[in-house]
Amino acid sequence: MKKKQLMQLGLTEELSIKILALCKEEQSVFIPKERFDEINRKKKELEWQVMHQKEQIDEMSGCNLIYRSLKEEMLRLLWQAGEEKKKEEERYRDLLLYSLLLERLSSYKYAELILKKMDRKRLTLTPEGEILGAEEEIERVRTAWKELF
Repeated sequence: MKKKQLMQLGLTEELSIKILALCKEEQSVFIPKERFDEINRKKKELEWQVMHQKEQIDEMSGCNLIYRSLKEEMLRLLWQAGEEKKKEEERYRDLLLYSLLLERLSSYKYAELILKKMDRKRLTLTPEGEILGAEEEIERVRTAWKELF
């Protein structure tokens, strides 16, 4: 409303100024409809984003559990592979030791029996293929089982 309109209704100029000031003060509290709609639309968008992000977080936490179980499985398999490698290296060492000792004992009649009597844990295989402690072990078997030589 305008001041002229209020004065036409029979109000004094002073009263119409006061009324217009009150109306102006009251209108400052309200926001325009376009602004209200814009804020409401943004609110709905943000709520949708929050809901969507919560779904993603739930999905990622599920993936995280799968990742943990796969990691545990991988570590278990790596450990198992390491153990298998140790066993294979031990078998290779034993086979190499056996063949080298058998070759060294080939001049004796009962080479296989002598080999069975030897304590292989006392023998050390070098990277060059030499057996350390072989002579001492052969001597130990020779003194214990003279009839094999």
